[in-house]
Amino acid sequence: MVKGHWSIVIGHWSLVFSLKPIETEQIIFGHFSKNSGQVSYLCFLNSVLMHEAVVKSKQESVNHSSIFLRYDKSIRDLFAIVSEAKKGVNAKAFFDMVSVSGIDKNKMAGLMNVSLKTLLRYKQQNKKLSATKSERVLKLLALYKKGNEVFGDTNAFRRWLEKPAYGLNSMTPIELMHTSGGIDLIQEELTRIEFGDVA
Repeated sequence: MVKGHWSIVIGHWSLVFSLKPIETEQIIFGHFSKNSGQVSYLCFLNSVLMHEAVVKSKQESVNHSSIFLRYDKSIRDLFAIVSEAKKGVNAKAFFDMVSVSGIDKNKMAGLMNVSLKTLLRYKQQNKKLSATKSERVLKLLALYKKGNEVFGDTNAFRRWLEKPAYGLNSMTPIELMHTSGGIDLIQEELTRIEFGDVA
């Protein structure tokens, strides 16, 4: 990982990037100049940062795939989800779902109508969620798995969730994630997109 600070001054704006060891607290101020060599160096810096972003994205994709695989039998269809939800899923499933969704843990706990403190305690005590909450977690895992398949990667699906969808009454899909029925509506919209309908 690139460390430390590098500052580029463009007009009145200053952008600070990591470069030199932080302990030196050395800030280098540069201007875009063909003679100074800053352009070449900035191209190199940009390349490094882009590489790190690609590596992070690939690692995240692998992590998400392993989570989907872990719950594959539990989320393969609605019958499987209902069956598993009746038995209750371990609270750890909530945190796996948070990892896949990229949504803040507190916000996701709010969507589940439960406090994060309670979920953390359940996880620590290896307790299971109620049937209702288990169903919501499994449906969301299935939703993100489907979204990943339809859009090609989780990040693209996350962006779609934030945009008004024609097939959802022009509501943003994420607004509908508060209820089990809303998640079903998003799943139906994903199926329409998968078969060629306009998103």
